Amino acid sequence: RRFIAQTLTVASSSMALVSALGTIGVDTSPLLTGFGAFGVTLGFALRESVGNWLGGTLLLLYKPFGAGDVVVLQDGKYRGRVLSIDVRYVYLEVDTATDDKAIGEKEVIMIPASVLQTSTIRLVSKAKHKKKLL
Repeated sequence: RRFIAQTLTVASSSMALVSALGTIGVDTSPLLTGFGAFGVTLGFALRESVGNWLGGTLLLLYKPFGAGDVVVLQDGKYRGRVLSIDVRYVYLEVDTATDDKAIGEKEVIMIPASVLQTSTIRLVSKAKHKKKLL
C-alpha cells in the first residue's frame, strides 16, 4: 500500500509540475518525452515482478491447490508437497532422490508464480486439513 501511495504521489506531483510549467509558458515537450521514455523503461523492468504478483494473486483467488497438497509442476520437472503460496512464489518441498539413491534429502524450492500460469499443474493428492505449513 505504501508503495502505491508513494507512486501516486510522485505521479500527481509530476503532472502538477508539468502543468504549472506549461501554464507559465515553458515548453514541456522534452520533459514529457523524458517521462514517456522513463515509463517504458520502468514497464520493461517491472514486467517479471508484476507477472509474478498477478500469477500469485490468481493462484490465491482460484486455489487450484493449497498447503499440504502434493503436486507435479512443469510437466514433471518438480514433484512435492506445497508448503505455502504467496503473491510471488509457491514454496514446494521436494525430495532430492537421484537414480543411485532411492531416498534423498528434502529441500524447499521457490517457484515463481508467473511460471505456473503457463505450465501444467497436476494435483496428486489433496491435504485432509488445509493449513499454512511454512
